[in-house]
Amino acid sequence: MSEQVTNPGNSSHDRGTKLQRLINEYYNRLPQLKSISRISGDTLLLDGAPYASSSHRLFSGDASSLYTVLKLTDTKGKTRDVLYKLGWGEFSKDFFENPEVTTWFPDENGAQRILKNFPLDIYCVSQQSSYFADEKTKIQQLLDPKKYLAKKALFVARRKEDNSGTDVIYRDKDEYPRKLLSPLPVEIPSYTQEEFIKALRDAALKFRFERSGQDLVDFINSMPRDFETLKKYASDNNLFQDYDFMRLIRLSVVDDGNYGFKSDESLKSLIELLNKFNPENLTFDR
Repeated sequence: MSEQVTNPGNSSHDRGTKLQRLINEYYNRLPQLKSISRISGDTLLLDGAPYASSSHRLFSGDASSLYTVLKLTDTKGKTRDVLYKLGWGEFSKDFFENPEVTTWFPDENGAQRILKNFPLDIYCVSQQSSYFADEKTKIQQLLDPKKYLAKKALFVARRKEDNSGTDVIYRDKDEYPRKLLSPLPVEIPSYTQEEFIKALRDAALKFRFERSGQDLVDFINSMPRDFETLKKYASDNNLFQDYDFMRLIRLSVVDDGNYGFKSDESLKSLIELLNKFNPENLTFDR
């Protein structure tokens, strides 16, 4: 990226002030991160749980951060790569690659299955190099996320091209997990907002609803696509108390409005989402 940080200052206070100013400017120019984070947090719910154990191959060793890279356009019309944190916890090569590997942590919210089947790259970075990173590294996180991940990621979990499973790509085994001398041996892609939200929605359809299979298809297909009819249908059938209906609304609102679940804006967004539903493969891709 062409954007650079100059003269970061000599004192820790000066560096901290400059970094905070940079962070504030960064997020003010990317307001869409708010709605993206709402859908991501509601779908993944990654909150530091132990998704792997020390007996697994390439155990991350601490509560590591999981990232991907988004390609977003800021308020000044500039397209930039954005480091996006999916969550944090303890991870390993075995956890991502072996569909049979589970931990004592129950998968009540589907997060384990989503991670194992997520179609976009997931980069695992130790807390030492992420949450507890120094000022220079935090600036790199903001301004050059691909270089940051190439230098700091322990491994990347990447879905196979034939969708048959997930590969974990990592550095030379003699470097793992702390030396990190050579860059991660992969090209690092970035994903548009639309690609990322579609991946989250499709993952939620498969792993975050109480209904599944044909029951979920029938439930979604039963909903009217006309606003007034849907509004009456939802009220008559008490759908605002239905877990799956509310999850559909949470997945549908992608602008920056702070709407209530029963608002006209939310229901109109829901109709847009319903019109994208593909019952044949349980995705939102029409």
